[in-house]
Amino acid sequence: METKLDQLLESLAPQRVYEETQARTNEAMNEYMRSEQPRVTNWESFREHMAWYVRFIENRVLRVKGDFPVDLNQDWGRASRLMMQEYGPNGGKTAYDRVRTGINGGLGCVLRAIGERMANEYSQNEINARVSMYLKSLSPSEHLEAAREYLAKYGHLLPPEMTEAGGLRIQAYFPLFLKQHPQIMQTLRRVGR
Repeated sequence: METKLDQLLESLAPQRVYEETQARTNEAMNEYMRSEQPRVTNWESFREHMAWYVRFIENRVLRVKGDFPVDLNQDWGRASRLMMQEYGPNGGKTAYDRVRTGINGGLGCVLRAIGERMANEYSQNEINARVSMYLKSLSPSEHLEAAREYLAKYGHLLPPEMTEAGGLRIQAYFPLFLKQHPQIMQTLRRVGR
């Protein structure tokens, strides 16, 4: 009989979360790149372009009905944060230089990198929300039982230090293990190929 934990982990399967989100992101990126894009001629046009891009991808990936208008400050802030994650503390400047000069793949590579970052964020947000809803549905005793069930089913995949002493670390950090479960399964699937 399938348990609540089994149902949760099935809903967190990498192909359900990461791959579906990645597919929607790729589709949105391709749609955006096929459209007529504004020319990036200076810093201000770059800021506008990246703000539009972030908003466009988000609307498509999250399946927003209608289009939310671009808020240049807010959407540029999000784009800037993503560029810093991708290219370091001066991410916006680095990305702008790549777009302006065409080096290292130019605009296309910058847009792909930002789209990938967005897809990863959306996937993790989805995982966090599902885990949170699951955990809220459990009583304290069900929570402990679910942690033990997780240990019994997946303990063999974890490092020994996580499973020693009856899996106390798993019980203590059970929400964290659940949030990392899809990534662990995706990694193991790649290794098994």
